[in-house]
Amino acid sequence: MNRVQNFVHQEDEAEDEEEVAIINDKKDIECFTCRQYGHYSWECRDDPKEENRKAHYAEENKVGDDTVLLAHDGSKEEKENSWYLDTGASNHMCGYKHMFVEMDESMTGNITFGDMSKIPVKGKGKILIKLKNEGHQFISNVYYVPGMTTNILSMGQLLEKGYDIHMKDKCLYLRDDRGSLIARVSMSSNRMFLMNIHHDAPKCLKACFDNQSWLWHLRLGHLNFGGLKLLSTKNMHLLVRTYFLLFIDDYNRKTWVYFLKKKSEVFSTFKRFKAIVEKQSGYQIKAMRSDRGGEFISKEFKAVCVENYIRRQLTIPYSPQQNGVVERNNRSIVNMTRSMLKSKNLPKEFWAEAVDCAVYLSNRSPTRSVWNQTPQEAWSGYKPSVSHLKVFGSIAYVHVPDQQRKKLDDKSEKFISISYSQQSKGYEFYNPVEKKMKVNRDVTFDEKSSWD
Repeated sequence: MNRVQNFVHQEDEAEDEEEVAIINDKKDIECFTCRQYGHYSWECRDDPKEENRKAHYAEENKVGDDTVLLAHDGSKEEKENSWYLDTGASNHMCGYKHMFVEMDESMTGNITFGDMSKIPVKGKGKILIKLKNEGHQFISNVYYVPGMTTNILSMGQLLEKGYDIHMKDKCLYLRDDRGSLIARVSMSSNRMFLMNIHHDAPKCLKACFDNQSWLWHLRLGHLNFGGLKLLSTKNMHLLVRTYFLLFIDDYNRKTWVYFLKKKSEVFSTFKRFKAIVEKQSGYQIKAMRSDRGGEFISKEFKAVCVENYIRRQLTIPYSPQQNGVVERNNRSIVNMTRSMLKSKNLPKEFWAEAVDCAVYLSNRSPTRSVWNQTPQEAWSGYKPSVSHLKVFGSIAYVHVPDQQRKKLDDKSEKFISISYSQQSKGYEFYNPVEKKMKVNRDVTFDEKSSWD
């Protein structure tokens, strides 16, 4: 279970002002393979296991048609397309603001170098790059560092994302989490690994609607393209809420979201959630992990857990990493929400609808924690359909039944598509002018357009 999130007033304070990156001096680093100083063991060229890998890499080191990055020696290329692979940098960094197609400028901090000097970080976002096959891809979680004349790709960040890095014969080989070679980079004369990665302008995102992969990328809340490849194998008002509460099944990563006006609603919400999931699954909740927020350690909450033999696991104060599954999921949901709102220029008043949609999509998107299944499939036992998915915030023309209009009235009304109905087999729409919502399935979508 996650701590209650105040979406309106809270912006991940742990990230807002911190030392976001360190460029390390490796002169005091000892290699455990050759016992020499100046490099890490995984960088060592005297790896005793090398002979056992020669046959394996001899074939795979060939750059094929599926190579993702347009990487090659190119000192003559303009600086903004030059990216240095760096083992000491903890984050990707770029000094050119115009290269970002999306940026969260509330993310600030400092980069600290080995000599303890600092330069400011003014945001974090995505950069759109061209691929060898004329396609496109994102470099995500890139820090915007004004004044940097060279761009940096963090090897640590790549490894964290599941990439494999191998160095041999003055070449660096980069593979994705499926083992496919995506870049081969030769070492330069100054012993650096330089990649020329050509970025594309934000206007290209508009043209990308003609590409089915991009359209599904947007429909699935800006899901990464690796996940896309796996997938291919009554009137109301906007939710007036201040908090959202996430429940996550640790086994299959299925996520539920509830919206609250105040934290005191957590207890009644948990009892409702418990009744629903135990009825649906046929199993009882055995244990629950949460932080030590007052809403989770009240006498009534403790009494319900004792009465139902639910083992409590409370994190140590100021140790969110002890509830890592929820923390990571929460961050992913917030990032998806931000991306979907910005993509269609929707105001923050739509945050609850966007969060609800993000959770719906994440349950139908691949995750490394569940082998070859989405959380929804692992929970229900049935593969969910994605054929009904549409881009969040798209313009929708909702059919008006004959019984509700006169002969000369329009046959449809213009709405914004904001979510998928959990009670009916249809979509939820909102009209900002008349300030009303509607649930319907007889609709025509214009996924390229946004509300003026």
